[in-house]
Amino acid sequence: FSNTYFTYVGNNRVIRDTMITKIPVTDTSEIYEYTYDGSGKMTQHIRSKKESGTLEFTDIETFTYNGAGLCDKASRYFYAHGNWTLQRELSITYNTAGKEIERIEKLFPANENHEKTIHTYDASNNDILELRYSWNNNAWEHMSTDTNLFTGSLRTESRKYQKKNGNWVYDERERCAEGNAPTSVK
Repeated sequence: FSNTYFTYVGNNRVIRDTMITKIPVTDTSEIYEYTYDGSGKMTQHIRSKKESGTLEFTDIETFTYNGAGLCDKASRYFYAHGNWTLQRELSITYNTAGKEIERIEKLFPANENHEKTIHTYDASNNDILELRYSWNNNAWEHMSTDTNLFTGSLRTESRKYQKKNGNWVYDERERCAEGNAPTSVK
């Protein structure tokens, strides 16, 4: 069986999410606890899980926000053998319209598998170019490019290019007309 219980504070924010699960007799219950800042933004998320019959910490995520109230940093720590170990760091920068322009995700403990994404927007804040990079131990390596064409705010075409085996490959073309739902079908 499985049941989920929520604990709220006076302002209707969830501060605890308890999931009680027994499959079929093993208790794998989990508890998520949330902390918020004065403006109501989540600053911390702690997860605990029953292992070997005891509720133990498994991971924690922390969040910080810029002056515009957008999340600009997040970190995830994994709990093992009585220690918190950094597993992932995320840094995000935004343009003045609040659109993400750069995202860097670092994975630990290895100095590899880090990813960076850079967005370029047109004058209407349409995401026209997305570049993805992978860390190759000493520099960012360009791995893929997505381009988008817009008519006004409607995306009409998307093209994807990827680096495979050291060569650039035209991967996909998608024609679309977002927001243009038909009014009737024959």
